[in-house]
Amino acid sequence: MKENLIFIIRSSAGEVEWIMPFWFFLKEKEKDFIIIFESQKSFKSLELNEELHTLWNDNFFQQSFFPYHDSMLYKIMDNLSDVVIFKNSRYRITFEKILSFLSINSHFKSTYTFLINRFNSSKGFFLFKDYNGASSLSKYLEKKLKNSDTIFFPHSNHIFSDSNSSLNSSVLVNSKHHLILSNQTDQAIFKNNLSLNSIATVGFTFTDKYWTNRVLEDVSENEMEVEDETYNILLISRAIHPIYLSRKDKMDYLEWILEACSKFKQVNLFIKQHPREVEENLNLNEIILKHDQVKVHIANKSLMKLCSNMDLVISFWTSGILQAKFHGKPVIELYEPKQRELDCAYDNEGKVTTIYRKLGLVEGTSIKDDFMRLFTKGLNSPEDKIWIKQNENFNTIEGVKEDSCILIFNFLKEISEKKNFKLMD
Repeated sequence: MKENLIFIIRSSAGEVEWIMPFWFFLKEKEKDFIIIFESQKSFKSLELNEELHTLWNDNFFQQSFFPYHDSMLYKIMDNLSDVVIFKNSRYRITFEKILSFLSINSHFKSTYTFLINRFNSSKGFFLFKDYNGASSLSKYLEKKLKNSDTIFFPHSNHIFSDSNSSLNSSVLVNSKHHLILSNQTDQAIFKNNLSLNSIATVGFTFTDKYWTNRVLEDVSENEMEVEDETYNILLISRAIHPIYLSRKDKMDYLEWILEACSKFKQVNLFIKQHPREVEENLNLNEIILKHDQVKVHIANKSLMKLCSNMDLVISFWTSGILQAKFHGKPVIELYEPKQRELDCAYDNEGKVTTIYRKLGLVEGTSIKDDFMRLFTKGLNSPEDKIWIKQNENFNTIEGVKEDSCILIFNFLKEISEKKNFKLMD
């Protein structure tokens, strides 16, 4: 492909995890591309994910660029980006948003210079960026790289269909913007909220062979060790949030989980934290010490690898459960669904629920007795019909594919052909 490919990682390792299978595809096809870590926090998030970081370091280090290393001005502005200027129950205005609004972007010049020197600027550019949240850098590059198209991609595998989800209004786009989605059924909500040139549905990248072959089949010294005669339980956690998850609820749920684990001999509890949890200063030790017979581990592996070794998966409402269902694991969603007009789902009786409960991918509860019952059933009866039904429901989801990377590439080829660019196979 004659176009230059630029991937902007805006905030977290979640973006890396979704798009990295496509990087392996491009590398195998010997295509040239650059990965830009827009902020220090975006790379720090990657570093906290041991397996993802290792895969990146071994395969894509030479194709990565860190603007805050190249420009002191950029580094200073980046350090100030998360400073909160105004905050209330509905809005949070940061220094970065103020800069974006005022179009102050002199600190991006060094990045532009690097790209012009790195690529043949007579060719077209594809700018890849996640579809949630503003990116001052991507906006700047769009203006400077005249012959460019922006490709928005998911920063997680969340399913939007059958919910009332909406998008951040700051993501409104123009005719040179395109969108990649995992599910055909998700298209309606994006069409209702965004102005796009084109949309492609490609499936979940974590089920693509370029990912599963790399993550699940390769033998590595960093392979997670689990004991055959020990119950291995995974908690896919999430950060405290003023709407979605209160501190009290999170502490209660953690207490219930450890109490349930303590009723079984030889239990490993692996906690996969969300990147934003590092900012919480939540003292887990207080709860852990009350149940010292349970071995607790903060997990740094990819969810795909973690889930493959688990006996039971518990989730605080997250798309991470999809990777557990890929491996056919029993999943409990320990969470009380919140009534929020923009991003909640409703069951057949009109009651608020989660999209994963509605699709039958999890057993959901926020009641302690129900959770304890489900926990015991998950460990003692992993072949129970309720777990089998979860697996059957997962296999009917349209996004489960093995060729998502090929579909992404073909989408780029279609865009290029409309621009009359000559392509290489």
